[in-house]
Amino acid sequence: MMDFERSSINAFADKFTTTTNPSIMSGSFFYLQNSIQRKVQKFGLKTNYEQDPTFAHHINKIAALAFLHPNDVGQGFDDLFNPLPQILHPLLNYFEDTYVGRNLLQGRSKPMFEIEFWNMNQRTTDLLMRTNNSAEGVSPTRQTGPHCVSTVLAMLTGKKPEDFQGKMNTQDPCSWSRVLQPYGMKLAYCPMDVRKLKFYMDKLIAFDDLFTLSYYTTLDPKEILADPDNAGWITGSHIVILHRNQIIDPVLGRTTPALEHECNDYHTKRIFRVVPCDYVRGL
Repeated sequence: MMDFERSSINAFADKFTTTTNPSIMSGSFFYLQNSIQRKVQKFGLKTNYEQDPTFAHHINKIAALAFLHPNDVGQGFDDLFNPLPQILHPLLNYFEDTYVGRNLLQGRSKPMFEIEFWNMNQRTTDLLMRTNNSAEGVSPTRQTGPHCVSTVLAMLTGKKPEDFQGKMNTQDPCSWSRVLQPYGMKLAYCPMDVRKLKFYMDKLIAFDDLFTLSYYTTLDPKEILADPDNAGWITGSHIVILHRNQIIDPVLGRTTPALEHECNDYHTKRIFRVVPCDYVRGL
């Protein structure tokens, strides 16, 4: 499962495709969503998207075309185009040229990325992964002592917490990302504020991906908003993994449905998405 970089796709196909071993590649739904979001910003639609739920729903419908049968995507796009507000037409034109193909008298032109590459219909039917990170099984590990960060890193990589202790600063996420890179991953910062995690959880679950969630373990706003000391310490906090719709908590050493975990009642400290180490954005 790959991103939507033409050079990466060509390199992969050249290396792994033979007459007896055809390369089977598919795009990640995560990267499809990201490409749409980048255009949302480019076309000046970010404020509308963030402040108008109906407008955001319209944009999400575009990505949802990935779940139609490949033979139905073209008609689905046409059915979607006219009812949507005109302000979305530049975004729709981009999507049509890049992912669907322009509708011409002789049929559709060839898009930059074939529908079969980014379509998720069969993968969803077969219960296969839709993102890179959902391919990685995360086995719950129970922490020993005050080592929640190193335990989370161990769960992400399949190593032991001891392998990370002393190699990173528990108050410095850049150092977490650095020790993850030899294992093919890094952390990408997700914009957030200190509202309780329950206000983010539904949207995070909808991404169907892999995140680390850090939250304060106090509910006292004076403690949360206090100045950090020289080591970056402010007040007590904890970190868990969100994998699709499950929280993996190093304290409990087991998984819990995300909407039922206690983290929802606490204020957000940091949210990071776990991404491939060659991803364009990240620490």
